[in-house]
Amino acid sequence: MRVALVHTVIEEAGGGEVLSLKMYDAIRRLGHSVDYFTTYVDRRAWSLLKDTIEDPRRQWCCRPPGRAWSGSCSGAGASGSGG
Repeated sequence: MRVALVHTVIEEAGGGEVLSLKMYDAIRRLGHSVDYFTTYVDRRAWSLLKDTIEDPRRQWCCRPPGRAWSGSCSGAGASGSGG
């Protein structure tokens, strides 16, 4: 199954961000294809959150940390859609 998770912004390392990333990991481990969409990733928050998920280099569709939206899929170190 293909799943899309949407989290508006990752600008803090709070409970909502942790929960959404753990859901991403859990659904992916069940064998599903997961795309994670967000509009902004704060570098400081990401440095705290990246250890929350099994493979932080997974591909997301989002605005790269600290950059303007380019209209293409690229994330915290990769480009494309998750899987």
